[in-house]
Amino acid sequence: MAKHIHRYERAKIGKEYVVYRCNLPNCNHYLARHLVKGKISLCNRCGNPMLMGALQLSLAKPHCMNCIKPKGEQDKIKQMLEGIG
Repeated sequence: MAKHIHRYERAKIGKEYVVYRCNLPNCNHYLARHLVKGKISLCNRCGNPMLMGALQLSLAKPHCMNCIKPKGEQDKIKQMLEGIG
């Protein structure tokens, strides 16, 4: 297998042991949760490389800061625009 940047997703082994596994085809790479922070990974949405930080570790399928869509922001913007028109 050629070296590549892993695309992680959170998984459980047993009832409580959390690991991150690479979800690319033909890759059987697993890493414990405490070892993933600070690693380079591929975004699960856009596919660009990103740094695994605290926010990414809170997501089941980590994605980069560019792909984060804050909840409620779109509704606030829509309401403001409707108020203007």
